[in-house]
Amino acid sequence: MNQQAVTNPPALAELLAGSAGFVVVFTARWSPASQPLFRATTDELAASGVPVVAVDVDAYPNYADQFSVVSVPTVLVLVGVDERRRFVGATSPADVVDAVDALGLIAKKGQP
Repeated sequence: MNQQAVTNPPALAELLAGSAGFVVVFTARWSPASQPLFRATTDELAASGVPVVAVDVDAYPNYADQFSVVSVPTVLVLVGVDERRRFVGATSPADVVDAVDALGLIAKKGQP
């Protein structure tokens, strides 16, 4: 499954180390846009093979600090640990998919 929520501190680091392309949605329970954005982005990327992870900034402020996240929702498109694209605030999941595709992270049919 490509949708994951970070539930322990080393999880994001492990996932980043194991994936060339990755989407992280920084969320918070008090942010009405966070969870719908995470779900919609996950739905949009479901067939792509690109993992999407939600990180609650209140539960894991160290991740927010590591990636300089100061508002939610914030979506990062990462290649390894390198940030390639950032979306802050209400964002169209289609824009995230377009960024992921433009970076060549979505495997084309017939490619691994």
